[in-house]
Amino acid sequence: MRPLNSHNRSLFILSIIVYISALLLYGYGSNFYHNKEILEHVDIKLYNGAISIKFMFPDDFHDRAIDAQSISIDEDKYIANNLTRLVKEAGFKYAYTIIKKDDKLFFVASDVIADPENKRGTFYYYEYEDADKNFINAFEKETPTYITVTDKWGPVRTVIVPEKSPGGIVYLACVDYDISYVKGLLLKNMLISIATVLFFLLLAIPIIKVYTNSYKEFIENLKESEKKYRDLFETSMDSLLLISPERAFLDCNSATLNLFNIDSKEKFLTLSSIDLSPTHQSDGALSSKKAIEMIDKAILNGSHFFEWKHKRLNGKEFDASVLLTRVQIDDRTLLQGTVRDISEEKKTNELLIQSEKMMSVGGLAAGMAHEINNPLAGMIQNANVLSNRLSDKTMPANKKAAENANTTMESVHQYMENRDIPRMVKSINDSGMRIVSIVESMLNFARKSDLSFSTHDPTTLLENVLLLASTKYDLNKKFDFKSIAIEKRYDEALPMVVCTGSEIQQVLFNVLNNGAHAMSEKQALDKDYQPKFCLKLSKEIEANMVRIEVIDNGPGIDIETCKRVFEPFFTTKPVGVGTGLGLSVSYFIITENHKGTMEVESELGKGTNFIIRLPLEQK
Repeated sequence: MRPLNSHNRSLFILSIIVYISALLLYGYGSNFYHNKEILEHVDIKLYNGAISIKFMFPDDFHDRAIDAQSISIDEDKYIANNLTRLVKEAGFKYAYTIIKKDDKLFFVASDVIADPENKRGTFYYYEYEDADKNFINAFEKETPTYITVTDKWGPVRTVIVPEKSPGGIVYLACVDYDISYVKGLLLKNMLISIATVLFFLLLAIPIIKVYTNSYKEFIENLKESEKKYRDLFETSMDSLLLISPERAFLDCNSATLNLFNIDSKEKFLTLSSIDLSPTHQSDGALSSKKAIEMIDKAILNGSHFFEWKHKRLNGKEFDASVLLTRVQIDDRTLLQGTVRDISEEKKTNELLIQSEKMMSVGGLAAGMAHEINNPLAGMIQNANVLSNRLSDKTMPANKKAAENANTTMESVHQYMENRDIPRMVKSINDSGMRIVSIVESMLNFARKSDLSFSTHDPTTLLENVLLLASTKYDLNKKFDFKSIAIEKRYDEALPMVVCTGSEIQQVLFNVLNNGAHAMSEKQALDKDYQPKFCLKLSKEIEANMVRIEVIDNGPGIDIETCKRVFEPFFTTKPVGVGTGLGLSVSYFIITENHKGTMEVESELGKGTNFIIRLPLEQK
């Protein structure tokens, strides 16, 4: 037999209830039917006896029975004897007639005589006091009345048949049957019905016992299963919670409390999914509306997996993956939610994508650099030759060429100055050298550096970069690096880091240069604004890395720009101001050459933080 579960247990209990109800109905119906059958048999016998009474005395008897002396003793005895014979032969208790006079009832014919030999029957014209109301009402009826009464003569079943004498006197022909005999038959039938019901109930006991044992086994298995589920629920590293279709929290594990920074389960159960979400999701949809859609999908399809922007109780937002699964618990349809913080995972994926972009662009950068170098070298060389031939007054070849043209080098030089040609040639040469710098950056991006690694003090590296930035930033005439406030937060006794010092300095210089440029734009709009860098150096013991942070209080960067800030050739600066290679090369130096990490955190209006992590040892 299958063990009981909550479903077939309900069916079994229902079956038992139906079975017992059927037995009780059978017992009641059987007893009722037999009782009715017995009473019908008695009532037929009583009726036949009652209608035969009028044949026991003369037709005008009740017309003459007008008072206690109107009927002779002999006639009274004659009628009494006839009624007595009827009673004995039929097994009745009494047979008699009743008349109504002056609103009183009187016996006028009876089978009972106190002294048959010497005196009139005591029940002739005997007043029936305290008569049952059915006797009084019977005078107004034309049909028999059957009653069961208990009076001073004992309990009886009585039939009352209205009759009318030739003179129009209405009288009642009555016969009594000893009800104690009938009660015995009724009791016997009831006992038989009860015995039958008990018999069939006893037959059901083995079945009930088997199913009861099965239910006990089911309960034990259920408790064990619930314990296993509860253990798994509570010890899961993922956030697990139960949600009602009405979006109310019903339960959660400790991982959920830690994830959302909530003190107790009681406090968590007072919250809703909207309390743990920002007003809008990443796609701009209202969290309240989208939450309903996600729950409805899970209930309809059985499960639903999606990403969700959650909010901790302290207000900090984070990205999460959510799996909603429809479950049945205690015959209720609920949702089990599995929530996992994927903020770091998304950052890692973004960094992987970024690295793949860097690698894909690397080959292109190398090819472009070599293709550009060849014509570039000719352009720079010819620009230098052109400058020498047009501006060098002492070169013999220049003088001879001028004389052959019937002019002098002074005249040529004057013409050049008048037409601003030296500046143009210098501009061509400067632009060529700028292209050389760009090509060199592209080559650095495309290949691993051949520079050797050595140990460096991170504090010294950063200080040297600050010195370099303060002396070379005068190229930007609109902004002086020395006007930037510098806050230094260096941990003491920082370990030496194995790196290529020049490359790390290049990275730090690029970050400082970008930050200074951004703050200069903000200062141009706000004269009261004070630009500031906060430089932090610390050690991440568990990761065995040195952490360098360059924080500015500039205009900040929006989310989309943060995602692309390390892409090659991506820049927010005006055309001609930046190439878009500085941060991409810096990212490549840190991640590829030094196996570190480089990240950016920023918020519009609140500044930007570049975080660089360098391993203490290179493998």
